[in-house]
Amino acid sequence: MTDLQFSKYTGSDESIAPVYDTCNIRLYNNSLNSSTLLQTMPCINGYEYDAPLDTSIITEWDLVCSKSGMGEITQSLFIAGQGIGALVFPSFADHYGRKPIHILSNFIMVISAGISAMAPSYWIFAPTRLLCGICQQACLISGTSLACEIFPANKRTLMSGLIAVNWGIGVTLLGVFGFLLKNYSWRVLAAVCASTASICIFEMWYIKESFRWLFAQGRLEEGKKIIAFAAKQNNVDFDAIWRKNVEYLEELKISFINIFNWLMISFTYFGIYMTSNFLAGDRFLNFFLTASMEVIAGVILLKTLTKFSRRNSIAGFQILAGISLISLAVLKGIGEKTQTMKILTITFTLFGMLGASGAFSGVWLYTPEIYPTNLRSAGTGLASASSRVSSMLAPLTRLMAGQVPWAPGTIFGTGCLMACALLFLLPETRDQQLPQTMEDLKILQSVKNSKVNDIEKTASTT
Repeated sequence: MTDLQFSKYTGSDESIAPVYDTCNIRLYNNSLNSSTLLQTMPCINGYEYDAPLDTSIITEWDLVCSKSGMGEITQSLFIAGQGIGALVFPSFADHYGRKPIHILSNFIMVISAGISAMAPSYWIFAPTRLLCGICQQACLISGTSLACEIFPANKRTLMSGLIAVNWGIGVTLLGVFGFLLKNYSWRVLAAVCASTASICIFEMWYIKESFRWLFAQGRLEEGKKIIAFAAKQNNVDFDAIWRKNVEYLEELKISFINIFNWLMISFTYFGIYMTSNFLAGDRFLNFFLTASMEVIAGVILLKTLTKFSRRNSIAGFQILAGISLISLAVLKGIGEKTQTMKILTITFTLFGMLGASGAFSGVWLYTPEIYPTNLRSAGTGLASASSRVSSMLAPLTRLMAGQVPWAPGTIFGTGCLMACALLFLLPETRDQQLPQTMEDLKILQSVKNSKVNDIEKTASTT
């Protein structure tokens, strides 16, 4: 407050003195006998920060004090967008095709992310984050369904592992670029992130439509051409491949147990990221270490899916996450801040992320495997959309961690263990052809407790 501004509020009364707080100015009447609060006013000349104003949206747009929480709202909007995208676009993918929806949503995501990087105000930035979330989920679900449908049963495990590893590498690189660009405007990092989606330009010519979707739509000739092309590229007998893939598909409903798994895994996964800033040490290093667990999880997932069943692999990661996060909650409840406790806290958090990331990547493979082709995108979208309900609450766990430090770990860990127990009520799908009809699913259901070798003898070979 300048002298001129001070005199405007106090006149010539020299007994009035200002007291400056973080978010407001208080005027006191300091008479000889007492000190009386006369008025409280906001910071009329703005705020001062320890970092440059363009370091983040918080500093650039003064999202502090009365606007506190508006930064977190943008993250909730992004996750809300993911829920919307997961609900709306899968039906488009089932109607118009996997490829056009995948490329279109990717292209829109490039545009909206670019606009958010150049947004002149919060009220333009926030809607673009919502749009980015919608397109991100639309791109991911249609792309996962497409990848699952074009790979044979014995290659889907490799596909899932590679997707998980590449996802982990991408998230890890975000931490690296965040550190390298920490002295630049947040807009630079946002622009770098937006540019990564430009791969959609090349996908227009490289990616083929799902021949399974074409069959489900009755477009046999188009599907036949794609299979002929693939057979030629792989030097295999086209007639043999054609006989295995020309069956029509019927509707299938799956258990809400699968949805519960998505709810808890997603809540845990995003919740760990949202609360990682409460760990001791440098926040960039903590984010990097947390994100690096995704790479390790992808590699381990690839190995476990090769040697073990889908359910056992996912359950193993869920148990790891559950035990680690419950142990973390116990440490938080003890409340000691010794060096040993700090190390154990970070360790259990990293193991929790390892388990959550591995389980999350696993269900992205497992879920499409129990849907028929004409509902695979919609079914995966329903599961993903249900997970966004909990993901929208994940940013709020930061507030919970500040008030009750042990609560997030307790919720995450207990939820993971409950989801793990329910997982074994679902059928096993390892090394099986994708279910084509309701009868195929009944076969899987009837042998859900059998060994994988037994399942291979009874499951559909279509």
